[in-house]
Parts: sequence; C-alpha cells; structure tokens
Amino acid sequence: GTNRGLVGSDTFSGALDRLTGEDVGTYAIGQGTLDNTNYQINYVADNFRVIPASLSAVGTQNYNGTVFVSGSSLTVTGVNGERFVASGSAELASKNAQANTHLLNVNGLTLSGLNGASIANYLPLSVNNTLMTIDPLTVSLSAPSITKVYDGGYGYNMTAADLRAMSSQLVGGDTVSAAVIEFAGLNPNVCTNKVTTIQSSILNDGNGGSNYSPTYVNGVGSITAAPLTITAVNSAKFVIQADPAGYSGALFNGFVNGESVSSISGTLSFVRSNSSNNGAGTYALTPGGYGPQGSVNGNYAITYAAGTFT
Repeated sequence: GTNRGLVGSDTFSGALDRLTGEDVGTYAIGQGTLDNTNYQINYVADNFRVIPASLSAVGTQNYNGTVFVSGSSLTVTGVNGERFVASGSAELASKNAQANTHLLNVNGLTLSGLNGASIANYLPLSVNNTLMTIDPLTVSLSAPSITKVYDGGYGYNMTAADLRAMSSQLVGGDTVSAAVIEFAGLNPNVCTNKVTTIQSSILNDGNGGSNYSPTYVNGVGSITAAPLTITAVNSAKFVIQADPAGYSGALFNGFVNGESVSSISGTLSFVRSNSSNNGAGTYALTPGGYGPQGSVNGNYAITYAAGTFT
C-alpha cells in the first residue's frame, strides 16, 4: 500500500456530491459516484462552505429638513434577485439635496426578507454598498391677500407675518426670508381684487434654496387711496378791499412718489363763510374743487381743512 494517483490517461467516472443546502453554512463533501474500477480509492472527505453575501441598498427620498432617511425609501437587494424590506431609519452626513451619496449610518435599519429570503445569508449592510438621492421638495408658495395704501409702486413689501405664513409650506425649520410680490400688469393705481404674483423668493434652508423646487400661486390684492389733505392757507384783507382772487392758496399734504397737484383732476376753489359780509372779523375759509369731502380723486382720498380769513 503506497498511495498513488491515476496511471497514464486513466480518469474517474461519476462525480463528488455534498450535503444539500444553499444557506450560509458548512456542508460535507462526499465521494458520491466518483469511481474507477481499476483502483482501490481511498477517499478523504472535506467540507464545502457557503459564506455570507453582501447586500446593497439604493433609495430616493424628498428633502425633509433632517439627515434621517426612512427605511421605506430604500430598495435592499441581495443575490439571485432576493429582496428585503427595510424599516426604521438611516442617516446621511448632510440633510441637503444630493445625488448618489453613501449613507453615513445604517444602524437604525431592520431588514426582513421577502419571498423566503433569509437575512442570515448576508453580511450586515455596509454603508459602502448604499447610494441615496435626496430630491428637492416641491412646494407651492401662495401670494398673500394684500391691501396696501397707494404709494406709486406696483410692488408689495412682505410683512413678518406674511413671511411666516408663506414659510409654513417648508420643513425642518426652514423659512422664506424674502419674496418679491407685484400687482399683475405692473399697475400701481388704486384697484380692488387685482391679481398679485410672486416674482421670486429667497428660501433660508442652509443650501441657498436648492433643497426646494418652488411653484408660485397667485393671490388677490387691493390698493386703497392715499390720504391727501388740502388745507387753506390763512388769508386777510382790509375792510375796504375785495376778497383776493384765490386768497392765499392751499397746502397739499400727502402726495407720494414725487407726484403733485397735476396727479388729481379739478381746480382749486374756496368758500368763505358769511361771504356777503365784508365787516371786520374772522371767517372760515374752506378749500374745494377736487371732489366732495372724503371722495377719491385719482389715487388720493381727499380731505379738506379750513383756514381763516380775517
């Protein structure tokens, strides 16, 4: 008995076999049908090992203002089409919108096999085998309901309350820090139920606004007349004189945006109390000519203030 190999061109017939099983584990290799009738075969057994395979995970999620990724947004796969459901959450290094980035931490995930897939046949999910995309969040920003006093412009300055209301569409404490609102048609004049539009916005999200894909919804607004006070300038005459033409004129207080009396229609006039009496005394001098007291002339609400005539 000395052990030796096959002689010449002799070969074996048949094949080795092993214990059945595809899961991770050790399986004994048997001689099976391996044989050659010209030899006394001394078979030395060994083992066949099935080692764990690697998992991979890819996912897409809308920006949520945090570094946390929901397990439900991940597709986890193994070999031969095996799939796993992920629950819990993983973490990214940054909350911002990004593409094909490795997860930072997957310890918060729990994986369950589908259709008989066993997690025991796999190594723990490695962050190096993950790719995550965070898409910008689509938000609809609505122009506020606006009522402003005529100022010669077609824009509207957002208040802190307006910005807070607009920010309610954002997540994670992000805010709308500014927005440009205009009346449709760039029309600055007094109006009611006029369409207002958002021309642009600045989103404070730590990423230059890139975490959002905003769409703008029109609003409705009104521009009310600016107050204009026309005050008669005090005037006087001697008893023997006739009332002076135009008296001493009037002061106009309230014009905006560099406008003047040419922005309203009418001609300045005056009414003196007890106008037929030319005796010495003090009389009220009331201006007019631009519509009734409290009326709107152009873009201005008219108020008359009397002066004195002595």
